[in-house]
Parts: sequence; C-alpha cells; structure tokens
Amino acid sequence: MAVCGDGFVYVDEEDCEDGNTDDADECSQDCWLKRRVFVTQEAYTGDLGGVIGADNKCEIAAAKAGLEGEFRAWISDGNFGLAVRFNSMNFRGWYVLTTGENLVYGWDDLTSGEPLLKPIAVNQYAEVLPVLIDFAWTNTGPGGHSAQAPDCISWTGGGGAGHAGMVNATNSEWTSYTERDCLGTVAHLYCFQVAQPQN
Repeated sequence: MAVCGDGFVYVDEEDCEDGNTDDADECSQDCWLKRRVFVTQEAYTGDLGGVIGADNKCEIAAAKAGLEGEFRAWISDGNFGLAVRFNSMNFRGWYVLTTGENLVYGWDDLTSGEPLLKPIAVNQYAEVLPVLIDFAWTNTGPGGHSAQAPDCISWTGGGGAGHAGMVNATNSEWTSYTERDCLGTVAHLYCFQVAQPQN
C-alpha cells in the first residue's frame, strides 16, 4: 500500500515524495503535485471540433502560456465522459488557479457538488478574465458527468444551443447554468491539468 512520507513514489498512486505531509508546499499531504486550472483567454462559438477539438484548444492555450503537462477541457457530450478523459479519479492533491490560489482539493471534492474556493475566472496567463464574456461551454453537471443538455451537436457547431457554466460562480452554476446559441454566442473553455510533464 502506498504511504505518503515513506520515501517511495508509487506509480498511479502518488506524484511526488517529499517526506512530509505539508499541504502548503508543491507536494500535497497525499503526495500529489498541484494541478493547474484556467479559463481560456480566447472565446469560441459552439463549433469546437468536438470534445477532442476542445481538448486541443486547452493544450494550445496552455503551451502558449508556458504551462507544461497535459490539459483537458471540462466539457462533455453524449459519448465522452470526463472521468475517462481526465483519468483523474484517484487524484488527491490541490487543483489551483494559475495564480497559485487553491481552487479545490482532489477529484472527489471537485465532483462533490460543493462550492469551489474561488471562481475559475483566471486565464492561462494568470490574469483575471474581464467580465465581458462570462460563460464557458460545458454540458457538464457538478458531478463531472454529462448534463445531458444541448451540446451544439457534440460541439460541432451544428446549430441549436449549447449548455454553459458561469465563469464568475463558485456554486454549481460554474459548470451548469444556462443554454446559449451555438453559432451566435462565443464562450470560453475551462482547462484542467490532468498529468504532470514527463521527465
């Protein structure tokens, strides 16, 4: 059994081992490195190129800002579940904004439906997003599952509506708030780091 503080890093059970259980440093009390979360500076119509296209937009946004590791979009359709795409159900470290502020602790708390500590209103450059476009495409409920709501025909922009969250919210409305026209509206994406850089 993996034990944080025993001097060994257990693959898929830990990211790091610093010999302490201090949550204030980079390695959490459960031996996981912090994972960055941001809302894209860019805004898009509902024609995202599908869920994979949304993931690619998060990867590009992170790379432009010099953020290393793998990033995925917090977005769902009828085929792709977040749990499978994120592969983060065992994550027990801090999700933090790009400013370094704590957002929520671990996957279980993220998907518990409890409020976030801060709104995800900080972009990839650690800048607070101006309140001009305050929605993010999601079709994802607070539990991390598809909201089974309109999704711009699997985020291909085929007309109709897309489900979105409120960027400045900390309650469940951050991920599930409203529906917006797919092609007549632009909205941001929430991007979550799902893996650290490979050494």
